[in-house]
Amino acid sequence: MATTTLEKKKWYSVNEAAGRLGLTGGRIRQLLIANELRGEKLNERAWAISHTELAKFERHYRRHQVATA
Repeated sequence: MATTTLEKKKWYSVNEAAGRLGLTGGRIRQLLIANELRGEKLNERAWAISHTELAKFERHYRRHQVATA
């Protein structure tokens, strides 16, 4: 069975976070480097983003999208 909700997984890759937010992997990396999205750097290109941080960012991101629409 595939994981379909944020609550079912503890850590997300850059590509998984990008898919969840509707952004590119490159944009997620920019947000991580700028510390706008918090994550753990695993190596030169790989990051792990916790469920908690992704949920927090997603709430903020969605709220900001609605406010600017």
